[in-house]
Formats: sequence, structure tokens, C-alpha cells
Amino acid sequence: MKKAHSKPGLPLSVPFEIPTTWTPEQAIAVFDMLTEIRDRIWDQYNVQIQTELQSQLSCDDHQ
Repeated sequence: MKKAHSKPGLPLSVPFEIPTTWTPEQAIAVFDMLTEIRDRIWDQYNVQIQTELQSQLSCDDHQ
């Protein structure tokens, strides 16, 4: 898998905490949004994701 290069000055990841004060409705809204994002990523990259996962699995099998 190709490694993504970050832009100068930007962190490679953005750590965040999940608030413990959300209402059930807020938690559902965030959960639904994440599901939608996941579905859109899958729609766009499913072949590449499957290929990469198969590659990782076969590397694990040979170790």
C-alpha cells in the first residue's frame, strides 16, 4: 500500500476524544454520519480496499 504524504505543517493524524455528555440523539446522529462516510468510502474504493485486505491477509499467512 502506498503511504500518504502529509502536507508540510499538517499532522499525520488528528487525535480526538468522544464526549461523554452526548444525548442518545446526538450519539445516533454521529453514528449515522460515520456510517454514511463509511458507505461512501466503500462505494469509491471497494476494489482497492478488497485488494489491500487480501494482500495483507496473504502476507500474514506467510509469516
